[in-house]
Amino acid sequence: MFTTEVARVTAPGFVERIRLSRATRAINRILPASRLMVRRTENGELTVVSVTDFFGQFAIESAEEKRQLHAAAFGAASRLTDRFADLKVKPALIEALHGLPSPIAITAPVVEEAISITGPSGDETCVFERRHTNDHFGWVHASGFSITISHAVQESGRWVHIQSSQTDPAITPELQAFPDLWQFLEKCVAGAKLRLPDGNLVLKVDAIGRLVRYGYFARHLRSATKLYSSPAGTWLLTDALAEEPLHTLAWLSALQEKIRTIEGWGMVMSDEKEENLEPSTGTFIVPVCANTPRSGLVTWLTVEGHRMKAKGEIVGFRILTIQDVEIEERGERFGKTEWPELVLHTDLPTVLIPAMQMSMTIAQDWNVGIRLEADAISEEEKGD
Repeated sequence: MFTTEVARVTAPGFVERIRLSRATRAINRILPASRLMVRRTENGELTVVSVTDFFGQFAIESAEEKRQLHAAAFGAASRLTDRFADLKVKPALIEALHGLPSPIAITAPVVEEAISITGPSGDETCVFERRHTNDHFGWVHASGFSITISHAVQESGRWVHIQSSQTDPAITPELQAFPDLWQFLEKCVAGAKLRLPDGNLVLKVDAIGRLVRYGYFARHLRSATKLYSSPAGTWLLTDALAEEPLHTLAWLSALQEKIRTIEGWGMVMSDEKEENLEPSTGTFIVPVCANTPRSGLVTWLTVEGHRMKAKGEIVGFRILTIQDVEIEERGERFGKTEWPELVLHTDLPTVLIPAMQMSMTIAQDWNVGIRLEADAISEEEKGD
């Protein structure tokens, strides 16, 4: 018996198997359902730890570390390595791995799932990567856009699951570069539903924070790109979180898809009595100034309509038909409200679109105003 035992413990690989067995038990106490393997290559040995809960290896001891882990887990894959460097591995896991052949690789399966949306705007499917932490699970798109659901938390005395959608703030993706996500987000309207592979889970789009907003951005961006080709970097998915880009896109979308609804607009801005106004009918050019997130934009509308003058200056108009739309990009943003603003004259307050109400803005240095003639606008008239 003794001889047999001696032969067993002195056999090649026995010590290594014992060490791996102990390490596997220790690792499984920290990361359940883990598997440990030592691989030999022409360059030496390495240890591979296969886990089901990849993000469970990190120590979370503060609110900031929790935020960092969440950003890594549900952010863009391109930022994973950098974000991992800011996280601390659990000391107990480091101890369990001590003495194993290095380098040590901790791996987890990548699970891709197709999320389907059905609703008033139609149906679409988009592929996301499923991820989870100890308090959230969710789906991350290659663009860095994600949809997350929290584990049950108490809010106002009730247990709820917080649902949200967001972009990775560390990257600046253009939606045009991800046509699958673009088509998916266009269908995200009130009343639509997401169908997830996880147990046939169905979520209401309205209940997922900001998802309807991203859908609004996607739909109006589609229409705006039909109207004109903007330079690369003009519209980023992160711009959907601000009000002004949405108003500008809605204006451009209206010019592309609903231009006839603009016909009939008009107003007079003057203290003169009606009998003192000088009406005339003809072709004129109306400028509407707006801001993209990083530049200014002027839409010059060539219209047939009525215009009103007082003391030689245009103080009012009514649009009958729109004949043409020309887009002019400005290098700098306009100092204005978040709404597109129509300019009658540089000495008069601008007109907010679509409310058709006077603003507090005076466009003295914008170098725009209603043109009396439908001539081609020269570069000097347009400004820089």
